[in-house]
Amino acid sequence: MEVLTLMLQMNKRNADTFRFHPRCDKMQIMNLCFADDLFLFSHGSVESVEVIHKAIEEFKKCSGLVLSLPKSTAYFTNIPSSIKHQILSIMPFEEGNLLRLIREFLWCQGDMKRRKAKVKWDDVGLPKDEGGLSIKRLKYWNFALMTKHIWSIVTHKQSIWASWIRVHKLHKHNLWDVSATADSSISWRKILNIRHVVKGHLVHQTGNGRSTSACMLQSISKDWKSIMDGLAHVASRNLSKVVKAKLVFAAAVYFIWQERNNRIFKENIQNANQVFDVIYTTVQLRLLSIRFKESSDVLRLKTSWHLG
Repeated sequence: MEVLTLMLQMNKRNADTFRFHPRCDKMQIMNLCFADDLFLFSHGSVESVEVIHKAIEEFKKCSGLVLSLPKSTAYFTNIPSSIKHQILSIMPFEEGNLLRLIREFLWCQGDMKRRKAKVKWDDVGLPKDEGGLSIKRLKYWNFALMTKHIWSIVTHKQSIWASWIRVHKLHKHNLWDVSATADSSISWRKILNIRHVVKGHLVHQTGNGRSTSACMLQSISKDWKSIMDGLAHVASRNLSKVVKAKLVFAAAVYFIWQERNNRIFKENIQNANQVFDVIYTTVQLRLLSIRFKESSDVLRLKTSWHLG
Protein backbone atom coordinates (compact mmCIF):
# COMPACT_ATOMS: atom_id res chain seq x y z
CA MET A 1 0.00 0.00 0.00
CA GLU A 2 2.96 2.32 0.52
CA VAL A 3 3.79 1.93 -3.18
CA LEU A 4 0.23 2.81 -4.16
CA THR A 5 0.33 5.86 -1.89
CA LEU A 6 3.53 7.04 -3.58
CA MET A 7 2.02 6.52 -7.02
CA LEU A 8 -1.10 8.48 -6.06
CA GLN A 9 1.04 11.32 -4.76
CA MET A 10 3.25 11.31 -7.85
CA ASN A 11 0.27 11.43 -10.24
CA LYS A 12 -1.29 14.20 -8.17
CA ARG A 13 1.91 16.27 -8.44
CA ASN A 14 2.10 15.73 -12.19
CA ALA A 15 -1.52 16.69 -12.81
CA ASP A 16 -2.85 20.21 -12.41
CA THR A 17 -6.43 18.95 -12.59
CA PHE A 18 -6.57 16.97 -9.34
CA ARG A 19 -8.56 18.47 -6.48
CA PHE A 20 -8.75 17.05 -2.97
CA HIS A 21 -11.96 16.23 -1.18
CA PRO A 22 -13.01 19.45 0.64
CA ARG A 23 -12.41 17.84 4.04
CA CYS A 24 -9.05 16.38 3.03
CA ASP A 25 -7.55 19.43 1.33
CA LYS A 26 -5.59 20.98 4.20
CA MET A 27 -4.05 17.64 5.22
CA GLN A 28 -3.79 16.47 1.59
CA ILE A 29 -5.26 13.02 2.21
CA MET A 30 -5.90 10.92 -0.88
CA ASN A 31 -6.14 7.44 0.59
CA LEU A 32 -6.36 5.46 3.82
CA CYS A 33 -5.71 1.77 4.38
CA PHE A 34 -7.17 -0.51 7.05
CA ALA A 35 -5.93 -4.10 6.78
CA ASP A 36 -6.93 -5.10 3.22
CA ASP A 37 -9.47 -2.29 2.80
CA LEU A 38 -8.59 0.78 0.76
CA PHE A 39 -10.38 4.14 0.96
CA LEU A 40 -9.85 6.71 -1.80
CA PHE A 41 -10.90 10.36 -1.49
CA SER A 42 -11.17 13.11 -4.07
CA HIS A 43 -13.24 16.06 -5.15
CA GLY A 44 -16.34 14.99 -7.06
CA SER A 45 -14.90 15.85 -10.46
CA VAL A 46 -14.10 13.66 -13.45
CA GLU A 47 -10.58 15.09 -13.73
CA SER A 48 -9.71 14.16 -10.13
CA VAL A 49 -11.02 10.62 -10.52
CA GLU A 50 -9.02 10.20 -13.73
CA VAL A 51 -5.81 10.98 -11.81
CA ILE A 52 -6.65 8.31 -9.21
CA HIS A 53 -7.58 5.81 -11.92
CA LYS A 54 -4.27 6.36 -13.70
CA ALA A 55 -2.34 5.69 -10.48
CA ILE A 56 -4.33 2.50 -9.84
CA GLU A 57 -3.65 1.25 -13.37
CA GLU A 58 0.09 1.90 -12.94
CA PHE A 59 0.02 0.07 -9.61
CA LYS A 60 -1.77 -2.88 -11.22
CA LYS A 61 0.88 -3.17 -13.94
CA CYS A 62 3.84 -3.14 -11.56
CA SER A 63 2.34 -5.29 -8.77
CA GLY A 64 -0.14 -7.55 -10.50
CA LEU A 65 -2.78 -6.68 -7.90
CA VAL A 66 -6.26 -5.83 -9.18
CA LEU A 67 -9.14 -4.09 -7.44
CA SER A 68 -12.11 -6.33 -6.75
CA LEU A 69 -14.92 -4.48 -8.53
CA PRO A 70 -17.77 -6.56 -6.99
CA LYS A 71 -16.51 -5.56 -3.53
CA SER A 72 -15.85 -1.90 -4.37
CA THR A 73 -18.33 0.90 -3.69
CA ALA A 74 -18.41 4.60 -4.55
CA TYR A 75 -20.09 7.13 -2.27
CA PHE A 76 -21.14 10.57 -3.51
CA THR A 77 -22.32 13.72 -1.77
CA ASN A 78 -24.07 16.53 -3.65
CA ILE A 79 -22.77 15.38 -7.05
CA PRO A 80 -24.96 15.89 -10.16
CA SER A 81 -26.18 12.68 -11.80
CA SER A 82 -24.36 13.45 -15.05
CA ILE A 83 -21.02 13.71 -13.23
CA LYS A 84 -21.76 10.51 -11.28
CA HIS A 85 -22.28 8.59 -14.51
CA GLN A 86 -19.01 9.87 -15.95
CA ILE A 87 -17.10 8.96 -12.78
CA LEU A 88 -18.64 5.47 -12.63
CA SER A 89 -17.74 4.92 -16.28
CA ILE A 90 -14.09 5.53 -15.35
CA MET A 91 -14.16 3.49 -12.15
CA PRO A 92 -17.10 1.06 -12.51
CA PHE A 93 -17.94 0.67 -8.83
CA GLU A 94 -21.37 0.10 -7.36
CA GLU A 95 -22.91 3.31 -6.01
CA GLY A 96 -23.50 3.09 -2.28
CA ASN A 97 -25.82 4.82 0.19
CA LEU A 98 -23.80 6.04 3.16
CA LEU A 99 -26.78 6.65 5.44
CA ARG A 100 -28.13 3.15 4.80
CA LEU A 101 -24.67 1.68 5.44
CA ILE A 102 -24.55 3.35 8.85
CA ARG A 103 -28.03 2.09 9.79
CA GLU A 104 -27.16 -1.46 8.74
CA PHE A 105 -23.96 -1.41 10.76
CA LEU A 106 -25.67 -0.14 13.92
CA TRP A 107 -28.86 -2.18 13.94
CA CYS A 108 -28.64 -5.23 11.69
CA GLN A 109 -25.03 -6.44 11.83
CA GLY A 110 -24.96 -6.32 8.04
CA ASP A 111 -27.91 -6.46 5.65
CA MET A 112 -30.91 -4.23 6.40
CA LYS A 113 -33.96 -6.31 7.36
CA ARG A 114 -37.55 -5.50 8.18
CA ARG A 115 -39.21 -6.46 11.45
CA LYS A 116 -35.87 -6.75 13.18
CA ALA A 117 -36.36 -7.86 16.79
CA LYS A 118 -35.88 -4.97 19.18
CA VAL A 119 -34.84 -5.43 22.80
CA LYS A 120 -34.55 -2.78 25.48
CA TRP A 121 -30.99 -1.77 26.24
CA ASP A 122 -31.78 -2.15 29.95
CA ASP A 123 -32.49 -5.85 29.35
CA VAL A 124 -29.54 -6.42 27.03
CA GLY A 125 -27.18 -4.89 29.59
CA LEU A 126 -28.25 -7.18 32.41
CA PRO A 127 -25.79 -9.88 33.58
CA LYS A 128 -26.26 -13.28 31.97
CA ASP A 129 -27.44 -14.87 35.21
CA GLU A 130 -30.27 -12.29 35.23
CA GLY A 131 -31.37 -13.01 31.68
CA GLY A 132 -29.29 -10.39 29.86
CA LEU A 133 -26.26 -10.56 27.58
CA SER A 134 -23.84 -8.63 29.80
CA ILE A 135 -23.46 -6.03 27.06
CA LYS A 136 -22.29 -2.68 28.40
CA ARG A 137 -24.68 0.24 28.14
CA LEU A 138 -23.99 2.06 24.88
CA LYS A 139 -24.63 5.36 26.62
CA TYR A 140 -21.62 4.82 28.87
CA TRP A 141 -19.47 3.32 26.13
CA ASN A 142 -20.24 6.32 23.93
CA PHE A 143 -19.32 8.70 26.74
CA ALA A 144 -16.06 6.83 27.29
CA LEU A 145 -15.30 6.96 23.57
CA MET A 146 -15.93 10.71 23.36
CA THR A 147 -13.77 11.20 26.45
CA LYS A 148 -10.96 9.32 24.72
CA HIS A 149 -11.38 11.62 21.70
CA ILE A 150 -11.04 14.63 23.99
CA TRP A 151 -7.89 13.12 25.47
CA SER A 152 -6.45 12.62 21.97
CA ILE A 153 -7.08 16.29 21.18
CA VAL A 154 -5.68 17.83 24.37
CA THR A 155 -2.59 15.58 24.37
CA HIS A 156 -1.89 16.33 20.67
CA LYS A 157 -1.98 12.67 19.75
CA GLN A 158 -0.42 12.03 16.35
CA SER A 159 -3.44 10.50 14.64
CA ILE A 160 -5.22 11.53 11.46
CA TRP A 161 -8.48 12.20 13.30
CA ALA A 162 -6.89 14.38 16.00
CA SER A 163 -4.84 16.26 13.40
CA TRP A 164 -7.96 16.82 11.29
CA ILE A 165 -9.82 18.24 14.31
CA ARG A 166 -6.96 20.62 15.10
CA VAL A 167 -6.82 21.84 11.49
CA HIS A 168 -10.54 22.12 10.70
CA LYS A 169 -12.25 22.64 14.06
CA LEU A 170 -9.82 24.27 16.46
CA HIS A 171 -7.59 26.26 14.13
CA LYS A 172 -5.50 28.31 16.62
CA HIS A 173 -7.97 27.93 19.49
CA ASN A 174 -8.00 25.33 22.26
CA LEU A 175 -10.71 22.77 22.91
CA TRP A 176 -12.01 24.47 26.05
CA ASP A 177 -12.81 27.79 24.34
CA VAL A 178 -14.08 26.80 20.90
CA SER A 179 -17.82 26.92 20.19
CA ALA A 180 -20.00 24.84 17.92
CA THR A 181 -20.80 26.36 14.54
CA ALA A 182 -23.92 26.06 12.42
CA ASP A 183 -22.36 23.29 10.29
CA SER A 184 -20.95 21.30 13.24
CA SER A 185 -21.76 17.58 13.11
CA ILE A 186 -23.77 15.86 15.84
CA SER A 187 -20.71 13.94 17.05
CA TRP A 188 -18.63 17.13 17.35
CA ARG A 189 -21.45 18.87 19.23
CA LYS A 190 -21.66 15.97 21.67
CA ILE A 191 -17.93 16.12 22.31
CA LEU A 192 -18.21 19.84 23.03
CA ASN A 193 -21.23 19.26 25.29
CA ILE A 194 -19.35 16.93 27.66
CA ARG A 195 -16.28 19.13 28.05
CA HIS A 196 -17.43 20.52 31.39
CA VAL A 197 -17.76 16.98 32.76
CA VAL A 198 -14.46 15.68 31.41
CA LYS A 199 -12.35 18.71 32.25
CA GLY A 200 -12.58 18.14 36.00
CA HIS A 201 -11.15 14.63 35.63
CA LEU A 202 -8.16 15.37 33.39
CA VAL A 203 -4.71 15.34 34.96
CA HIS A 204 -1.95 16.73 32.77
CA GLN A 205 1.74 17.00 33.57
CA THR A 206 3.04 20.38 32.52
CA GLY A 207 5.65 20.21 29.77
CA ASN A 208 6.33 23.39 27.83
CA GLY A 209 3.05 24.95 28.95
CA ARG A 210 1.68 25.24 25.41
CA SER A 211 -1.22 22.85 25.92
CA THR A 212 -2.15 23.47 29.55
CA SER A 213 -3.26 26.33 31.74
CA ALA A 214 -1.57 24.94 34.84
CA CYS A 215 1.04 26.92 36.69
CA MET A 216 4.68 26.41 35.71
CA LEU A 217 5.40 24.87 39.13
CA GLN A 218 2.73 22.30 39.87
CA SER A 219 3.16 22.30 43.63
CA ILE A 220 2.12 25.94 44.03
CA SER A 221 -1.17 27.72 43.49
CA LYS A 222 -1.86 30.40 40.88
CA ASP A 223 -1.83 33.50 43.05
CA TRP A 224 1.08 35.92 42.64
CA LYS A 225 2.58 35.47 46.13
CA SER A 226 2.61 31.69 45.86
CA ILE A 227 4.33 31.84 42.47
CA MET A 228 7.01 34.23 43.79
CA ASP A 229 7.55 32.15 46.95
CA GLY A 230 7.73 28.95 44.91
CA LEU A 231 10.34 30.37 42.55
CA ALA A 232 12.37 31.87 45.38
CA HIS A 233 12.44 28.50 47.11
CA VAL A 234 14.11 26.77 44.12
CA ALA A 235 15.82 29.71 42.40
CA SER A 236 19.33 28.68 43.43
CA ARG A 237 19.02 25.18 41.99
CA ASN A 238 20.37 24.45 38.50
CA LEU A 239 17.91 21.73 37.54
CA SER A 240 16.69 22.01 33.96
CA LYS A 241 13.04 22.31 35.04
CA VAL A 242 13.92 25.16 37.43
CA VAL A 243 15.85 27.00 34.70
CA LYS A 244 12.87 26.53 32.40
CA ALA A 245 10.46 27.81 35.06
CA LYS A 246 12.50 30.94 35.67
CA LEU A 247 12.77 31.66 31.93
CA VAL A 248 9.04 31.18 31.42
CA PHE A 249 8.22 33.39 34.39
CA ALA A 250 10.57 36.19 33.29
CA ALA A 251 9.38 36.13 29.67
CA ALA A 252 5.71 35.99 30.68
CA VAL A 253 6.02 38.95 33.05
CA TYR A 254 7.93 41.04 30.52
CA PHE A 255 5.74 40.41 27.46
CA ILE A 256 2.46 40.67 29.37
CA TRP A 257 3.69 43.98 30.84
CA GLN A 258 4.70 45.09 27.33
CA GLU A 259 1.29 44.12 25.94
CA ARG A 260 -0.39 46.06 28.74
CA ASN A 261 1.58 49.21 27.86
CA ASN A 262 0.90 48.80 24.13
CA ARG A 263 -2.82 48.58 24.77
CA ILE A 264 -2.87 51.65 27.00
CA PHE A 265 -0.50 53.98 25.17
CA LYS A 266 -0.40 52.74 21.56
CA GLU A 267 -3.78 51.07 21.15
CA ASN A 268 -1.89 48.17 19.63
CA ILE A 269 -3.64 44.96 20.69
CA GLN A 270 -2.46 41.37 20.27
CA ASN A 271 -4.65 38.44 21.24
CA ALA A 272 -3.65 35.90 23.89
CA ASN A 273 -2.33 33.39 21.32
CA GLN A 274 -0.01 35.99 19.79
CA VAL A 275 1.39 36.97 23.19
CA PHE A 276 1.84 33.31 24.05
CA ASP A 277 3.72 32.63 20.80
CA VAL A 278 6.16 35.45 21.58
CA ILE A 279 6.75 34.09 25.09
CA TYR A 280 7.14 30.53 23.83
CA THR A 281 9.58 31.45 21.05
CA THR A 282 11.68 33.62 23.37
CA VAL A 283 12.02 30.87 25.96
CA GLN A 284 12.71 28.26 23.30
CA LEU A 285 15.57 30.30 21.77
CA ARG A 286 17.03 30.93 25.22
CA LEU A 287 16.91 27.22 26.06
CA LEU A 288 18.71 26.43 22.79
CA SER A 289 21.62 28.60 23.89
CA ILE A 290 22.07 26.79 27.23
CA ARG A 291 24.27 23.72 27.55
CA PHE A 292 22.63 21.23 29.92
CA LYS A 293 24.24 18.12 31.30
CA GLU A 294 22.54 15.13 29.72
CA SER A 295 19.90 13.49 31.91
CA SER A 296 16.39 12.08 31.62
CA ASP A 297 14.93 15.45 32.68
CA VAL A 298 16.96 17.27 30.02
CA LEU A 299 15.86 14.76 27.39
CA ARG A 300 12.21 15.36 28.29
CA LEU A 301 12.84 19.12 28.19
CA LYS A 302 14.38 18.93 24.71
CA THR A 303 11.53 16.77 23.44
CA SER A 304 8.69 18.88 24.86
CA TRP A 305 10.24 22.17 23.68
CA HIS A 306 11.42 20.81 20.30
CA LEU A 307 15.06 21.70 20.96
CA GLY A 308 16.41 19.24 18.43
